[in-house]
Amino acid sequence: MRKIFKNFIKKYYFEVIVLLLIILGLFLLIEDFDLKLFIQSIFSKSYFLLKNSYNFLLGSFSGGLKLIKLSNLLGFIILFFSFILVLRRWKNRILSNSISSKECIKCESLSNRVKTSFKSKALEFIFRLKIRKYQCGKCNFSYLSVKKKQTKS
Repeated sequence: MRKIFKNFIKKYYFEVIVLLLIILGLFLLIEDFDLKLFIQSIFSKSYFLLKNSYNFLLGSFSGGLKLIKLSNLLGFIILFFSFILVLRRWKNRILSNSISSKECIKCESLSNRVKTSFKSKALEFIFRLKIRKYQCGKCNFSYLSVKKKQTKS
């Protein structure tokens, strides 16, 4: 049981960390936790410096941003970064599990390119990938070929 748990953690360490970040972000959004007092009790001098800098930078605004609690802002920031990390991990998994050749895996004959679906085009746009769908002429096996887009230099 312990070995299974260790293998699970080793394989999905990144996903566990992202899940914990999502839970922490949601907790900070849902719970009425005043993070300012907690930070003030631990780092009072640095807190006042940050507060004065914050007030100076946001003084030109109409006061709308001052109404947002620091814990809510931190929760949104954590959720945003965890979302970005999940998208990057998803992109890396798609690239590592994809087939890059134009030959069929089953019968090793040359495959023909067919029209891709809307889902594939959406993934191409979101992840900046080159996704092509191929179908074998002999065994009718279809698969996706995924590559990174070439950046223009």
